[in-house]
Amino acid sequence: MKKTMFWGASLFAAACWAGVVHDMTEAKTWTDANGKTFRYRWHAPAKIEQGRKYPLVVLMHGAGERGTNNVAQLAIGATELLKYAVESGDDCFFLAGQVPGNQQWVDVPWSHLDHRMPEKPSETMALLIELVEKTMKEKPVDRDRVYATGISMGGYGTWDLVSRKPEWFAAAMPVCGGADVRQAWKFKNVPTWTHHGDKDGVVPFARSRRMTAALWKLGCPVKYTEYPNVGHGSWTPAYGTRKNLEWLFSQKRKAVPRVPFASGDKIAFLGDSITQFGAERPTGYVHLVMDGLAAQGVKAELVAAGVSGNMSHHMRARLQKDVLDKKPRWMFFSCGVNDAPNGYEDARKKTAFDAKGLVGWATPGVKPALELRQHVYAVETVSNRIAAVVARNVATGEETRYRARLFCDATGDATLARLSGCETMYGCEERSRFNEISAPVTATRRRRPV
Repeated sequence: MKKTMFWGASLFAAACWAGVVHDMTEAKTWTDANGKTFRYRWHAPAKIEQGRKYPLVVLMHGAGERGTNNVAQLAIGATELLKYAVESGDDCFFLAGQVPGNQQWVDVPWSHLDHRMPEKPSETMALLIELVEKTMKEKPVDRDRVYATGISMGGYGTWDLVSRKPEWFAAAMPVCGGADVRQAWKFKNVPTWTHHGDKDGVVPFARSRRMTAALWKLGCPVKYTEYPNVGHGSWTPAYGTRKNLEWLFSQKRKAVPRVPFASGDKIAFLGDSITQFGAERPTGYVHLVMDGLAAQGVKAELVAAGVSGNMSHHMRARLQKDVLDKKPRWMFFSCGVNDAPNGYEDARKKTAFDAKGLVGWATPGVKPALELRQHVYAVETVSNRIAAVVARNVATGEETRYRARLFCDATGDATLARLSGCETMYGCEERSRFNEISAPVTATRRRRPV
């Protein structure tokens, strides 16, 4: 009897709060510079104290709450979030937009096990981003306490929004959504607690598992709760559990280490095919570097100078034209992969790379010279593990012994593996694999015994 009465009282309280939340929020419409409109519900603390900053909570609804009535988006999550904020004495700004019936927060299928984040945000997401930025500038928002959360379609929206603007958020709480795992690195400084039911028949729970695994692998601060025997409605325990909301409101944006780059800087990438394709492909290292800078608000200009098949003497020959004449402020330099198979000693004179012209204009007085002088000729093993690598200076004969707990064989000819007594595979991939002009039409891989 007591349990029944308590549950009935809880339902009554929840119903009362739902009505209060409707009255606590104001229906608003924002119009951007192009005349596009965005409907949203807005809540501000009852009394804004002079000099005080307040958290901002951005809530994204699911597919069932789409429309134009500017009310339906309060159906899930809003009551619990605002009830907690008010009762805990930590009142906040609250923004819950509404997606029109024929649109989505993220333009991707919900039933797929993976997706790539679209290059541009959806129309509704773009409007939300503009409105959030405007709100942070015009209201006394605590920039260290901006939170994103959402359910189902809004769970996708939460992942998408934070992936595009990770520098804005102190924490994210996506519920039964899906993310592009290739964006996981952007959550390095954004604590995330994702929720999903293991019986979800709408959005596969594997979506949350895969993103969580990607975040764990990168060392990102992430928590994952999978509710047993719960279907698509995992938002009920997610928002209905007080400790989840306590966690969300307790998070503060972590200080991001300052990068030495500034918006407007030209950044050159000089190299071979790795650099060329790194600039041409979204998952290439050049793209990742530029995306990483953009995530920290640095809008730099790319100078792509990678050419497939280049050895270092090729790069030296085109350094002036492809790099220096374009006056970059910074340069990334990657070479050696194509030099190694051609032999260091035979190519030593050709591969000497004088970099004094590169940095002289940027760093007065510094005149370094980069040269390929060392040749690995022996390894020392202990219990079938490489303990040291011995290299010889091809000009002076001087030996240098390198010790480490882990070695990565990137010599291009499996030098370390062969010197360790391992069988290796040698030869070339087919030309179509990486579009290498110098590669054979068909693969020439062979097994090389010990």
